[in-house]
Amino acid sequence: MILFFPPFRSLFFYLLFGWLLMAGPETGRLSAQVNALGKPGLIMTPNTDWTKQRQLGLGFSYIPQAYAINGFMNSYHDEHLYSVRAGITDWMEIYLNVTRLPALSDRIGIGDRHMDFRFRLLKEATYGFSAVLILSPPGSYNQFLHHDALVLGKKFSLGKDGILSLSGGYGLPYILKSPFGDGIDGFQLGFLSKKENGMRYLNGFFGGFSWAWKELLGLQAEYDSRTVNAGIFLRPRPWILLQGHTFEGKDWGATVSLHFPLDFSPYELRSHEK
Repeated sequence: MILFFPPFRSLFFYLLFGWLLMAGPETGRLSAQVNALGKPGLIMTPNTDWTKQRQLGLGFSYIPQAYAINGFMNSYHDEHLYSVRAGITDWMEIYLNVTRLPALSDRIGIGDRHMDFRFRLLKEATYGFSAVLILSPPGSYNQFLHHDALVLGKKFSLGKDGILSLSGGYGLPYILKSPFGDGIDGFQLGFLSKKENGMRYLNGFFGGFSWAWKELLGLQAEYDSRTVNAGIFLRPRPWILLQGHTFEGKDWGATVSLHFPLDFSPYELRSHEK
């Protein structure tokens, strides 16, 4: 099992935390399928899935060196991505990421931080397809994870054979510089080319699909604007998702995510409902 690979041993405290939280009444709410940065998505790319209830999500991903997205001193290394996701309203979510590079942990400690926001633009039930907008605020500490993207999605019911989900979008190949520069050059505005600055993540068009059977397991494949990736996912409980994937059939990665409701009834009401 993927949890026994060395990169995932540090996930033990996440699973223990989840077990303690879920020791009480079941939530009955499904976790979202997420990408490596903890957003609803496939492997590296985001999609437009949006849970009906606001959720708190915790995630951990392993990305091998050749496909890493967080550059450090003009080089890339095997990386661990930790993520926190919080539903703020029924149309906005906030995401926080911390990147840890095991090979350099003695030198740089916990690693770079990143924040971005996800906005729901269109609901599929109303418009026939769904749309979300992802924005990274200028000046975010880790600009290698910076992405501003528009994503479209569509689901198709296959009856007893499950659900097919399609998604695609465009990631802006530029980032907005911090308006205050380095603190010595005064107020500045402008754009930086992600490609020219060695930033690999979501530069241009991307897309993919997933097939889910009874919300329990499924397959996924994508083009992330740079490589073609494929994988599988398993949901053993409504609140946990396990994902294993391959990058171009050359290397492997994995993601584990836990999800807990932020919209919950008082304990007395839940006991009465039971």
